[in-house]
Amino acid sequence: MNKITKVIMAAALLSVAAYANAAQKSYNSGDKAFSIDIPSGWTEKAVEGGVQLISSDSKTSLAIVVADSGGLDNKTLADSIAKAANYENPQIECEDAYCNILGTINGVKVGTTVSADAESKLFMTITQAGEDADSLRKIIDSIE
Repeated sequence: MNKITKVIMAAALLSVAAYANAAQKSYNSGDKAFSIDIPSGWTEKAVEGGVQLISSDSKTSLAIVVADSGGLDNKTLADSIAKAANYENPQIECEDAYCNILGTINGVKVGTTVSADAESKLFMTITQAGEDADSLRKIIDSIE
C-alpha cells in the first residue's frame, strides 16, 4: 500500500468516529502549513499530515490532511479516497478546484472534500462526520 493511500485511508476513517472561545492553532505538513480555529471542548489528535478534531460528545469529527498528490488530479484522488475508505455508494461531484465525496462508512454519513494543487503537487482533504454542522462550518471557514 503506497503512502498516499495510507494517508487517504487514515484521514477518511478517523472522521468516522460549543464553539465559544475557539483557539487558533497552526499545523505543518512538509512544505505546507495551515491554521484553524479549534472550538473549546473539542479534542485534537495529530494524524499523519494534519489533525483530527473531535467534539466533546464524540458525535462530530473533522480531519484535515495535507499530502503529496503524486501529480494526481482531484477526480483521481477522490476516486482513490472513496475506494480506500470503503465509502458505501459514494457520490462524487467535482468542480474546477475540488471534488466532494458524499456517502457513508460503516453506516455513518461522511463527507470529504479533496483539493489538489498542480503547482505544488500537494493536496488537502477535509473529512467530516456528525451532525454539528454549525461548528464544522466555522472550523472549515477558519482554515488559512
